[in-house]
Amino acid sequence: MFYKNRTESTEIKMFRSLDGRMQLSPKEKSYFINQVKGYDGEVLFDQQWLTQLPNCTILNDLLLEINNNTFQIDSMIVSDTTNYFFEVKNFEGDFIINDKKWFTVSGTEIQNPLIQLTRSETLLRKLLLELGITTPLVGYVILVNPEFHLYNAPHIPSLIFPNQQSRFLANLSKQLTSPSKKVEKIANQLKAMHITDTRFTKVPSYQFEQLKKGILCGGCGRLIRKSQSGKIVCTCGAIENSTPAILRSIDEYRLLFPERKITTNDIFEWTGGVVSRKVIWRILKQNFAITGHGKSAHYIIKE
Repeated sequence: MFYKNRTESTEIKMFRSLDGRMQLSPKEKSYFINQVKGYDGEVLFDQQWLTQLPNCTILNDLLLEINNNTFQIDSMIVSDTTNYFFEVKNFEGDFIINDKKWFTVSGTEIQNPLIQLTRSETLLRKLLLELGITTPLVGYVILVNPEFHLYNAPHIPSLIFPNQQSRFLANLSKQLTSPSKKVEKIANQLKAMHITDTRFTKVPSYQFEQLKKGILCGGCGRLIRKSQSGKIVCTCGAIENSTPAILRSIDEYRLLFPERKITTNDIFEWTGGVVSRKVIWRILKQNFAITGHGKSAHYIIKE
């Protein structure tokens, strides 16, 4: 059972919007692509690995802090006998281990995931002990991409390759028991400690005036600046009714500019005039509550 589900991070959502509306630097673009690839790997892990372990308590995407040290746990299984946590990697292609260092075949050094695992284990164990939890803790690096190969790999029990999936899951399943009230309590404690503060994001700085206006296609992510016969039509072939497209754009506006008020004129400008002010006003009136009067009037989420 997924006690804390995995959702796309606020950071990825913000990057996706900005990628369609401004020029990201090569470093920012690379970081964004890697974040999306990492998330895709975690989703694959949920679908192909964790769904085969139905009788357990699973926490995904935990951002925790202890002694001013923050650390992320991709997935964690809480049980009465042993707590397991997983560092999920979606590496693709050929890699080499040399003197405990990891390199691509082209010679670029990457961060050793086993070092990440050790750090997370140390911090997570300290946090659990502070909560009075002494259950044994075991961590694994899970390599989910079937197109991954590691040369010169020594035998490392905490490193699980794609072709070891079936055996690993069968063995893990034997170790797990049905969740107890104690497990539920621990899961609730960890879930409550999850950090949602966006100060940890690497999203570049931006301003409303500098961003390109229009509606981002829900399919390819391209910016659309005109409609056809009341439909939002993208060059990729995607066709969408105006209401869901405008509502998605409003969500995007609220995400990027939480301090700005939602008004007909601002949403009209944000969507690049793809639909008329009258259509914007109708969609806002139907889906939001209005507050204030005259020039101070704006829309808020309905309670």
